[in-house]
Amino acid sequence: MKKTLKIKAKNIKQKKNNTSKSKTVLVCIFLLFLASLIICGGAYFLFDEDILAQKGLNFYQNGQYKYAEQCYKFDTSIKKLFLITLKSPQNKDFYSYFESREEMIKCLVERGNISKAIFEYQKLLKEVKANCPRDEEMSNLLNLQIANCYSVLGLYGKSLPVYQSLKNWYPQNLIQAYIDTKDYEKAKSVLLSDEVREKIEDGEDSDAVALGYSLLSYYKAIGRYDLATENYTTEVPSFETDMISALNLADLNYIQKNYEKSRELYEELLSSASFSQNTRHKIQMRYAILLNESGKSYQAEKAIEEIFKEQKELFDLSPEVICANYVASKIVSSKADKYAEIAQKKFDRLKLPAESYFKNDIDYFCKINTRL
Repeated sequence: MKKTLKIKAKNIKQKKNNTSKSKTVLVCIFLLFLASLIICGGAYFLFDEDILAQKGLNFYQNGQYKYAEQCYKFDTSIKKLFLITLKSPQNKDFYSYFESREEMIKCLVERGNISKAIFEYQKLLKEVKANCPRDEEMSNLLNLQIANCYSVLGLYGKSLPVYQSLKNWYPQNLIQAYIDTKDYEKAKSVLLSDEVREKIEDGEDSDAVALGYSLLSYYKAIGRYDLATENYTTEVPSFETDMISALNLADLNYIQKNYEKSRELYEELLSSASFSQNTRHKIQMRYAILLNESGKSYQAEKAIEEIFKEQKELFDLSPEVICANYVASKIVSSKADKYAEIAQKKFDRLKLPAESYFKNDIDYFCKINTRL
């Protein structure tokens, strides 16, 4: 009898434990469900209000590319969930997702992680071709960005075929690549083609402006500064912005050793114009070189020091980091050897292949990668 009672008591206890466990499991499931609703609701709010994309843009404009990249990365994941994964096949919206992905990759470019940017652009291009096969313009744009990244590394053997295939759509980068590889005859032939001349002379869109600057770059590259100056107002469309005009005039004056006028223009730009951090640093490097050549070495060193302070978020082997150290080695005499060593070591760590136009030529690498 006692044994029977013990067994019954044990069974009752087990039932209570099982009931308790079941309740615990149910509570856990409910809490997980509630949490998922909160998380998804919050994610949907971030997606619907485009908060992450806006935050990413703010970071990007402030030169905080690492934080911008993280914002766009999260934004991309959320948009993929709500615009693609959770949508029926006929309602999938790839474009917002693609746009966010592209902005994330731009952050990689700005940070100077070029090899990773190429990899990510190629992945995105495959997605575009798979999901939007008729969107030729988006594929062209991504191919252009991939080619631009190859050019940063001096891999013109890979970028030139892409530029050539896009010649009728966007000839500017082909012209610049020919100039960079010192194939001036080919650059000239493209510039003198009927299609390009017509676009420049019409001067009715941004392509005309860019081609006008391509002509200016060509004149500067072949040393015809007289033609560059003479044709500046007629060949470059009159509706260009004051910012772009000042940049080109500052450069022209510097090349012709009119340092005072060039300095005035650079200072006006650096004090008033709004640029991406990368562009501003390129201007500042040119300004530092100008100051040094005009006998203002102390001010030149200060300009370089300001650049170094703002490079914390850049990729260690960023072209900007390498070139800033290289420029510093030409300006800061007391630390010239130190900066030259840093620049050379980082340049060597890029491990550029033999086919790179910059192989063993850090000077030309920095000349091209500090070009405005």
